[in-house]
Amino acid sequence: MHNEKSSTIKRMINRSFSPFFTYPLIIACIFFGYTAFKATKEGKLLRIQNVELNNTANEVNTMTELYKKTSKELSESNKKIQGLHKELGEARTKLTELSKSGDVKAGEELKKNFETLKAEFEKFKENKQKETVDKDKKLKELENAKSQKEKETAEKDKKLKEIEDAKKKIEKETVDKDNKLKELEGVKSQKEKETAEKDKKLKELEEAKKKIESELAEAKKQKA
Repeated sequence: MHNEKSSTIKRMINRSFSPFFTYPLIIACIFFGYTAFKATKEGKLLRIQNVELNNTANEVNTMTELYKKTSKELSESNKKIQGLHKELGEARTKLTELSKSGDVKAGEELKKNFETLKAEFEKFKENKQKETVDKDKKLKELENAKSQKEKETAEKDKKLKEIEDAKKKIEKETVDKDNKLKELEGVKSQKEKETAEKDKKLKELEEAKKKIESELAEAKKQKA
């Protein structure tokens, strides 16, 4: 009786842990663990990319503000140059009028002032031209840097999208694997139930067989 019970238990264990159910289950668990690890790693990379993207955006904003400030300074310099042009024009006109009127002393004094003003203007103009060249050079460098940062930002956006797509794909695959794992567990549970029913039926048949053998033995004994 003990040997028969042990044999029945062994059959149940062998059927429950048959390669048909065990290996796919192990493979599914390994794949689930791998995808979870990969998703965590991708998420960490995604956070790093977000920080870099924010830093790049701040740099671009700083460059834009500097660009606006430089443009404003250039505009103010141009206005000052235009004002000096106007003053020179007025002085030239007045000098011409005095020359025509014959006021030599006043004309000489005005001419002297005009020459001084003209020299100051030329010096100011030269300095501003040099300053403008330097600012144009700096402005060009800023434009190039801004263009490079925008290009890097576009590349990072593209990479970020690829990471998001990869993450979504992994999540979808994980869900699919979970569903498949549930299906396998359902099939395994069904097979275990069927095995238990078959073992129960087998036990009933064995008991019926023993009963018949016992009745036959009793009949032979009575006949003898």
